[in-house]
Amino acid sequence: MRSVLLMRFFNPHDDLLITQRKLPHWAQDGSVVLITWRTLDSMPQDVLAAWRAERNRWLVAHGIDPTVKG
Repeated sequence: MRSVLLMRFFNPHDDLLITQRKLPHWAQDGSVVLITWRTLDSMPQDVLAAWRAERNRWLVAHGIDPTVKG
């Protein structure tokens, strides 16, 4: 007999368990959850400047003013 492994992604409407140590950890039965991020000061400033410039070019190309907040 062959078993089928079903994978589902995080559902914000289902129950979840959040534990806190140095960082919060979220767990949800049957879900695959993986989040990776960097803090602002972990990237070199020239890399951040290049990313911001690329983002601003994309926004302008799509008719969005990159200087407008929120």
